[in-house]
Amino acid sequence: MEPGGSYFMMCFSDRQPGEWGPRRVRREEILLAFADGWEVASLTRDAFSINPMPGTASAAAWLAVIHRR
Repeated sequence: MEPGGSYFMMCFSDRQPGEWGPRRVRREEILLAFADGWEVASLTRDAFSINPMPGTASAAAWLAVIHRR
């Protein structure tokens, strides 16, 4: 990505309980992955709307806005 570009990322969070589903990502992993040459402008808790089984309407997520330096 060119310097000045923005990357928007939403990924499953380690705050989601249980073992079923996609790999969960820790906040620290995101910060470490984008430590060199990037600026994490925001990293907030969010949720994916899902419907895999009765009684489950969402899954914990991280929403990040990251800029290329």
